[in-house]
Amino acid sequence: MHLQKYAELDTWHGRPDPDLLSPIEKALAVPNAMIKEEVKLIRKHVEASQQGYGRYWTTYKPTSKKGKSNHSAALFHDKVRKPYAEGPDVPVVAALSNLDELRASDTYKYAMKEKKEKFAFEVAFKALCTIKARAVDSTSMSQQFANIMQMQSAAVRVLRNAQNGNTV
Repeated sequence: MHLQKYAELDTWHGRPDPDLLSPIEKALAVPNAMIKEEVKLIRKHVEASQQGYGRYWTTYKPTSKKGKSNHSAALFHDKVRKPYAEGPDVPVVAALSNLDELRASDTYKYAMKEKKEKFAFEVAFKALCTIKARAVDSTSMSQQFANIMQMQSAAVRVLRNAQNGNTV
């Protein structure tokens, strides 16, 4: 009973994030036939990528009881992420907007509709994070900057001096 009430409090589950949908919705709102055709090509590419993602995971076979797979991260990259990131060829849309973010937004829209959210985040995580960060007036940061934020101030001074050629 209590778990059911808790589940009902969930405000986001099953509802697409409007910020992540914004790039594709804006592109679809442009009254230009060529842009609309290229957006359709993006959707076909997203669907084909999801099929490749599904094929990859249907061949997944654990090699041990500890859950290690016989598919390395490099193989996942080569078979799923790389083909996703390389397409489609949409020169007009690419010239007018950020293709990575537009593709990620359409991937998110498709994944939410098909209830395959994991797919969107496995292939377009970085672009989706960038879209969300921009929407909430934030910025994404580099790993180097994140690491420096976690350092003690004395260590940051030593690092800065070393980079500037100063001795301690």
